[in-house]
Amino acid sequence: MVSSDASAKSERLSVALPSAHSPSSDPSAPTPDLYGGRLGEFQVPNLVIHGARDPRTEPGELQDLRAALERRDGSRNHFVVLTDGGHSPHSERATAEEVTRIALAFLKQEAVHPVGSNAT
Repeated sequence: MVSSDASAKSERLSVALPSAHSPSSDPSAPTPDLYGGRLGEFQVPNLVIHGARDPRTEPGELQDLRAALERRDGSRNHFVVLTDGGHSPHSERATAEEVTRIALAFLKQEAVHPVGSNAT
């Protein structure tokens, strides 16, 4: 989680995501091998802010993203789902300020604990 302060300020904040899901039997459904399986190669901390009301996200897609990023050792990944957010929570009236607070908290945290430090 980015900060307890950010979550305390909003009842809309939810970070309870399962780390995996059951694959779909639909052949047109997205596969868990996002971006050619290369997401686990990231060597930098990640912040994913997602709108729970995003009509473009397929069931299980966010969980696949999380699982792919968490494959690397010592991953510093932050996943935030805004229950009132849609496809672009950073530009939506209901969630824009919250996205800004979360992003600033993430950047401040990473400035204090840069890549290569032992902090998580």
